[in-house]
Amino acid sequence: MRLRVRRHPLATKELEDEAVWYELKQPGLGDDFLTYAQRALNDVLTNPRSWQKIQDWSGKPVLRSRGFTKFPFRLVYYTKGKKLNIIAYAHTSRKPNYWQDRVKDGADWDKIRP
Repeated sequence: MRLRVRRHPLATKELEDEAVWYELKQPGLGDDFLTYAQRALNDVLTNPRSWQKIQDWSGKPVLRSRGFTKFPFRLVYYTKGKKLNIIAYAHTSRKPNYWQDRVKDGADWDKIRP
C-alpha cells in the first residue's frame, strides 16, 4: 500500500529554510540536505512502522521519527489510514518537541499559513 504524503505547512517551511541556510553556508550543501530528507522520506514510505517511536510522546497518534544520516535532523511523522503525515523536519538539538502542537491541529493543516 502506497501512502499519500501530507506535510504540515510549517514542516514544509522548515525544510525549505534549512536547505537555504545550508546552501548559503556552502554551495551544494542545500541540495545535499534535500537529498537526505528525500532518502528519509523514501525509507519511511517503504516501511513506516519500522522507525523508532518518539519516546517522550504518550498521546495519540503514535509518532515516529527517522533521522537523517549526514545532518542533525529527523523526520517526525505519523500514519493514519493511507496518509503519512509529516509533522516536522526537526533539528536534533534545538528546541526539543517544539512541534507537538502540530499534531493537535492535524485536521486543519490546509488552513495554516506559515
